[in-house]
Amino acid sequence: MDYFNLYKEVMNETNEKGIVKKPSPQRPLPRWNYTATQARDILGPTPEEALFFGADGEFFPVFLNLDDPSPGPIVVVGERLTGKRSFLMNIAVSCEVYTKRKPIQYAVISDNPGRWDYFGVNDAKNCVGIYGFYDNTAQDLVYGLCEYGKNNKNHKVILLLDTLKGVLQFDFDFQVAIKWLLKNGPNMGIWPVVSVHNDDVNMLSNYMEFFRTQIFAYIDRYELEEDEEMLSFWIPRLE
Repeated sequence: MDYFNLYKEVMNETNEKGIVKKPSPQRPLPRWNYTATQARDILGPTPEEALFFGADGEFFPVFLNLDDPSPGPIVVVGERLTGKRSFLMNIAVSCEVYTKRKPIQYAVISDNPGRWDYFGVNDAKNCVGIYGFYDNTAQDLVYGLCEYGKNNKNHKVILLLDTLKGVLQFDFDFQVAIKWLLKNGPNMGIWPVVSVHNDDVNMLSNYMEFFRTQIFAYIDRYELEEDEEMLSFWIPRLE
């Protein structure tokens, strides 16, 4: 999976696909008790195109290369209370903490926008907005991103959908727009990152077909499938 990279201080221990190969841990990883700010200070500067996800048990950081649309949109799947929303929030924190020449912006549509109040009141300079699925302005945001993407050449925008099931309450045109972003967004610098409860996967089958990259949330870790192996990693704790 060449669009995810594990970076080391010395960047020459990669295979032909650009991934540091290690055996997948056979036991839960030790809890990684760093904030995103602490991780940034320890790991140092990141590549300009990198979106920080977390780190594995050996503290190798895991990034998504936003200049390579190959993975398509990202979905994190799991049971209740396994950290799906925390993963999305960590993406938002990464957009704030890791300074780029061209900032990575993000927008949130949530079934519980109150859970995202932290980003609305704490100088979240890269946050386009936080919307509820019941909010008509969420439709304006999605339609606006569709138009923006057609002409976007340089900027990266992360669209965080918490949870994907919320799109079902909107009309046909809105759902078509969401599917259009899932299909075309990464090619235009607009990256949907969404959460889905295990029980909703079948209900959302018409949407799940767009996801080539799935992250599985567990109580003690996250797992990303990599060449039929599972890469286990942690995300920073929220500050």
